[in-house]
Amino acid sequence: MNAHLLQIELTPSEYKTILPETDPTLYPNEQYSLRMPRYKIAQCPICGSIYTAQVDTYSIRHWSGATTGECLFSTNEDQGCDHFILVHHFINLNRRKLVKSNFFINGSEVPYIIVPLLDEGGTLDIPLSSVYAVMHALPICTIENDHFTPYYDLYILTYYGEHAFDRRLKIVGQWQHGTPLHQIVPGKQSNQRWWDLSYWVEKEKLWWLDANDPKLPLRHEVVQKFPYSRIQGRKEEMTYRNGVVVMPLIDTLPFLPLKLALIALGVVAIKLGLGKPDEEP
Repeated sequence: MNAHLLQIELTPSEYKTILPETDPTLYPNEQYSLRMPRYKIAQCPICGSIYTAQVDTYSIRHWSGATTGECLFSTNEDQGCDHFILVHHFINLNRRKLVKSNFFINGSEVPYIIVPLLDEGGTLDIPLSSVYAVMHALPICTIENDHFTPYYDLYILTYYGEHAFDRRLKIVGQWQHGTPLHQIVPGKQSNQRWWDLSYWVEKEKLWWLDANDPKLPLRHEVVQKFPYSRIQGRKEEMTYRNGVVVMPLIDTLPFLPLKLALIALGVVAIKLGLGKPDEEP
């Protein structure tokens, strides 16, 4: 998706040289992070502030286990204006096998709206006027024949609104059945509004960056022009080992603590570089 936006500023050999073994969100590595291309990620619908980030679109190596913006902004805090709430991203594997993947955790491949943030019937005791989500998409590459080739899709939803600071505190502090609000994955029986992006476009709650315009301006209202209404893929969190799904095998386990312990061990292994989570270019 949006392969024409891809920025290639390194050769594969240069990229391999600076690619760290350990997770750069835990162990900052400026030699790596400052060499990543800078992309426009979102724009605030309220005040117009433009949000950019240096993003590793060269490979999927350090995207494992990250779904709440760690790979986009260093922290989920204010990034340019007082209206920023949080950023939530999704990796779509496009039904492709993870290249040279040893261990990789991926959330839902299909983007969804965190309904309590936008819906008037939500659970947050905060006014919901002037709350929006802004969507964008970028390609993530793999290395084929010593070239960077667009392979996976990165979908980004950035939330903005009035009372953003209070709202973010509620998000961080609120737990539903042991899961932080921003990590809630809608179940198969959930209200389809979680998945129906066009519905939120019609309500003028979901905006997007127009990838057909070099300036990537904000668009909204005209649902027929919304480019992300038919995204296909898995809607469950999956863990891959050597390119094969090994979880949600844990769903067969009888005790929740055991399930959480297994997930935590996997995430720790990735963060410490023990699992070498994805392709090794």
